[in-house]
Amino acid sequence: MVIKRESLLRFFLFLLVVTVIALYLTTGGGQPEEADVLGEPLEGEPAVVVTAPAESLDALVLEQEGDFFTDFAYERQQALSQQLEWLEEVMSNPDAAAVAREKASEEYLALTRRFGLQVELEGLIEAKGFEDAIVVLFEDHASVTVRASELTPVELARIMEIIRQGTGLEPNQISVTARVR
Repeated sequence: MVIKRESLLRFFLFLLVVTVIALYLTTGGGQPEEADVLGEPLEGEPAVVVTAPAESLDALVLEQEGDFFTDFAYERQQALSQQLEWLEEVMSNPDAAAVAREKASEEYLALTRRFGLQVELEGLIEAKGFEDAIVVLFEDHASVTVRASELTPVELARIMEIIRQGTGLEPNQISVTARVR
């Protein structure tokens, strides 16, 4: 089997990026502590975060904090596009072994199906009245984040039922998190 080393490294780099994104989603996304935010943001405006590098307090960097849901959707789309591009390279590489091209084709199909299901489930959750939703599907569990300050037991049950019906996962395999921004 002949697979370019560069393609293999790209593939593993992509897997690392997807893992980091999943950890980011499931651990709360590294939101800044309240002490890091200068005042309260205006309604609809992102917060301004002050970051002071350890080397010098003179070099304060102002960063505008983006919207988690928008940022995550963009990063997920970029990572998916990159991985699909790498798989397309393997599938179209005449030097690649037939087994490698077939495996790349199967992975391509699985990724596009999983992404489509995630988007479909997000739409179903948003149809239940949530402004934003992110669904990340893994082989044996799902992680859902919705834009809300908190979830009632009824809302939680609705979300879990949508995921259960769409994936066949059991409730103990589904985590749901509420996030304001």
